[in-house]
Amino acid sequence: MITLEQRQRQIEEHHGGNGEKAAQRTLDNFARHHNEDFWTFWQQAVLQRLPASPKRLLDLGCGTAQFLQAISQQLPRVKLTGIECAPYMLAKQVSLPTDSTLLVDDLNAPERECIEPSSQHIIMANMLLHELEQPISALLACHHWLADDGLLVVIDMVRQPLASYLPHALRDTAVAALSDTERAFHFRQFQEHNRYTADDLAWLLTECGFEICHRDAIRSGRAARFVVRKAPH
Repeated sequence: MITLEQRQRQIEEHHGGNGEKAAQRTLDNFARHHNEDFWTFWQQAVLQRLPASPKRLLDLGCGTAQFLQAISQQLPRVKLTGIECAPYMLAKQVSLPTDSTLLVDDLNAPERECIEPSSQHIIMANMLLHELEQPISALLACHHWLADDGLLVVIDMVRQPLASYLPHALRDTAVAALSDTERAFHFRQFQEHNRYTADDLAWLLTECGFEICHRDAIRSGRAARFVVRKAPH
């Protein structure tokens, strides 16, 4: 079985081999990814579906913890927990309320006992599932941790043609102008970011015991959002 240190090295390679640069990119891109459209989705598709104001929120792969910080400002009474594996993300984490909890764990094989069962009113998995070798262990852990009236939010990359993926990733750089190292990196990224279709994600969620409440496409079809609850027994 892979060790936590081996997994951390693997994640850093996935992020281009420069963890500090990846963490800074996460910090810089937060506002762009959490724009007006995101917060409208958050209010209408998530918060308004809950029977009461949430008391506990868990962010999986919380990175630099900016999402947790934003929620602490919007909902100051919510008990916040984040799980992250990458040490360079942990090193750049922003300030959080003193009663927040940050756990270091490998979400390919999460420790279920680290969080009380049926305790979390919202679980966020934003751009997480495509980074896992397989997402079922994490989704089953989410089912274990999620309150019976809680919601799991999944936002992730979905499969797209190479002709769509590479021009977006490269911006104004032609494929032929890349170095061999750059080409190898971008093609690895293409394989990792194109693991699943939106239907694949929907199937995985239902197979792991969830019922889909909301589903939509974002980023010109390059990503999908799901809000799910525990399916009735």
